[in-house]
Amino acid sequence: MALRSLVRGSVAYSIGNLLPRVGNFLLLPIYVHFLSPADFGSIALVTSVSSLLAIGFRLGLDGSLMRLYFTSPDPRHQNRLLTTVATVTTIAAAIGAGLTAWLSWLFFAQLFAGLEFWPFGAFAVAIAFATTFVYLPATLFRAREQPLAFLSFTAGQFAVTAAVTLLLVVAMHAGAVGALLGQLAGGLAILLVSAVLVWRAGGLALDRGLASEALRFGLPLVPHGISGWVLSVSDRWLLGFLLPLSAALARAQIGVYSLGYQLAYVVDLVAQSINAAWVPFFYRYGSTEQGPRIHREMLTVVTAAFAAVIAALSINANLAVAIIARPQFAEAARVVPIVGLGFEAHIVYIWMVTVVFHARRTAMLPLISGASGAVNVAVNIVLIPRFGIQGAAWATLASFTAIAVMTTWYAYRVYPVTVDWLRLAVLLAGTAGAAAYGLAATGGLSAGRILLDLALSALFAGAALTVARSPAVRLRTLTREATRSLAQAPTNA
Repeated sequence: MALRSLVRGSVAYSIGNLLPRVGNFLLLPIYVHFLSPADFGSIALVTSVSSLLAIGFRLGLDGSLMRLYFTSPDPRHQNRLLTTVATVTTIAAAIGAGLTAWLSWLFFAQLFAGLEFWPFGAFAVAIAFATTFVYLPATLFRAREQPLAFLSFTAGQFAVTAAVTLLLVVAMHAGAVGALLGQLAGGLAILLVSAVLVWRAGGLALDRGLASEALRFGLPLVPHGISGWVLSVSDRWLLGFLLPLSAALARAQIGVYSLGYQLAYVVDLVAQSINAAWVPFFYRYGSTEQGPRIHREMLTVVTAAFAAVIAALSINANLAVAIIARPQFAEAARVVPIVGLGFEAHIVYIWMVTVVFHARRTAMLPLISGASGAVNVAVNIVLIPRFGIQGAAWATLASFTAIAVMTTWYAYRVYPVTVDWLRLAVLLAGTAGAAAYGLAATGGLSAGRILLDLALSALFAGAALTVARSPAVRLRTLTREATRSLAQAPTNA
């Protein structure tokens, strides 16, 4: 996989992962006309529950499938791996859905004031079961280096979700329930695609040896995934518990916070999309002599690119919220710069954790993510009662910084990591300055202020690209050298 293929794959994966998010942004002006902040809050709470359940249902096999797919080039072995992890996932998801449905029926209303098990708890379980299987086609297309198939899959899933949601929310005025039915429809589309892929590979079957190997690799990732959920989603729960407001008003604040978080989350989504192409690329080149330097330059390049995006979002947050949403959501602009800084730290984590996966040294990851999750909960408990949704945003920044620092420390212990600390420090400091500017912004959105903010964003982007220019040139050279080394390896052997 040459560097050009990495770029092409990154573009396709980025479009595929961004399409649902961009589509939702384009549809958001329509949604806010029919959904209140409290509706958004209810949807955010149910979605947070379903995402947590799906982590448990998958048993970490999403990580196993990608890593173990490359252990053998034999298509028969790869098909057995696919059918085995699909079988184990089906059993785990069926048992898990039954148990959680029963427990939710007993306790859902106590956990989420104002939301009853029917229909909200039932939707949470059903959506979790259906979306558990999303990793099968997504990982398979990535492992086979089929970015167009990945793009078609995500586009189809989004089309189903959007069509059903628009029909129910806009045409039938079904509110939050309609939006959740749209998510469930998208999940059922995932199930259909997954079933077809597994059937083509031979149908559900269980290879005990492969199942054991996959679970040994994957199970340690479950607490890691749960800790990641705590880092990214638990603040919605904590806002509901800790805001000194009635249940309805708290859900409205959760809706406002969710909008600000989603605006900043676009950065992390693009980073994960590029990472989808980067992971198999690095698995191929990471063991070469050039591997550590390839990782170093790639980290600098992606940090520079996303620093420019985060700075633009932070500087223009008020404008973005004003364009997308009604005045009831205006406070979301105060969330964007803080969460954006958190995602800049998370990008560093994403690139460092790839090194850990490459080294197959995942045992420490649950401890690292667990400690970072504890930071998130502790800071939320301290700051939410005093600062409301901004307190939750600061907790996101604190916890993402913690996981980036700890993972970087661990990556140094398992791989010959090198980092261009000077360039990274300049980029991070500049992004922090842009976030401070965005938070300090007061007054209306005059034409002069909008032009000034856009000019500052362009200036920052130019500076970031200048910082990344030399690392990008070196990255291209190193990749060519590593490709030649791999091509000569069988001959030299």
